[in-house]
Amino acid sequence: MHGTVMKMISEKRAIDRMRYDENEDLSDVEEIVSIRSFNLEEKLKSKTYHGDFVHAMDGKDFTFEYVQREALRVPLIFRNKDGLGIKMPDPDFTVRDVKLLVGSRRIVDVMDVNTQRGVEMSMSQFVRYYETPEAQREKLYNVISLEFSHTKLENIVKRPNVVDLVDWVDNMWPQHLKERQTDATNAISEMKYPKVKK
Repeated sequence: MHGTVMKMISEKRAIDRMRYDENEDLSDVEEIVSIRSFNLEEKLKSKTYHGDFVHAMDGKDFTFEYVQREALRVPLIFRNKDGLGIKMPDPDFTVRDVKLLVGSRRIVDVMDVNTQRGVEMSMSQFVRYYETPEAQREKLYNVISLEFSHTKLENIVKRPNVVDLVDWVDNMWPQHLKERQTDATNAISEMKYPKVKK
């Protein structure tokens, strides 16, 4: 989703999950686990920050052999998608388009950035939150996962070829369990293979 601000997520996440009700004011009941606030620009300009740990590479060089050799120890940046074998939506693709393709009642796993607590929202609720002007938002949410196997979105998005080769679900999960999963779901009790495949 274009324009989403990426936030750092602490290593410790609250285990408890809550159902999001758009009419419920959770500010009184949520205990703030921790508030992380810092100036990103200040951190990047700091003498202790070394940006050279990010490795820029061409998609054609991102191979199975590379992953075996380097073990993905550093963040990688690709300036374009050539050679990766990925499929992406058009640049004007929006969060509302995601809702149309996965369904408005689809559950989205999000995190309250301030409390680091997991929250579940319907796709419709998340779109309403996302389209609210930033100045009017009471909380900052970060999408953790959105499983979209067996939805129309899976025809528009494809992960890099290398991921197909190293994915444990694709390569190791029992085939009969994968074949039994025919419905689009985010409910763990109904899933026949681990979240998140797509």
